[in-house]
Amino acid sequence: MFKLFTPNSITPIPAILTLSALMFSATTLAQEAPVEATSDAVEYCQSLGMVSGHSGYGKHGGVHWERIAKGRALRKADSLGATHIVWESANPRGAFNGHVTGNIYECE
Repeated sequence: MFKLFTPNSITPIPAILTLSALMFSATTLAQEAPVEATSDAVEYCQSLGMVSGHSGYGKHGGVHWERIAKGRALRKADSLGATHIVWESANPRGAFNGHVTGNIYECE
């Protein structure tokens, strides 16, 4: 039913090198989302500008508008290489919608 694999002395080396290369590339490409921070925490960081996000229109299936708007702004910040974001404003627009803005930074 099962065939036992017995590697020879040459087989493991290319397999190990390939696996190591894949693991290294996956870890270097994976970037964490920007961290929500205070202005004091980013004092010595490089400013990358400002991003904004809006929730769109509608009730959003019970999800609060601010969570949706911040998620959209965080995705923009991530695409610009930001490591931190300091929220500047969160303004509701009606009962179920809103808009957020934040300054983004790249910190070492």
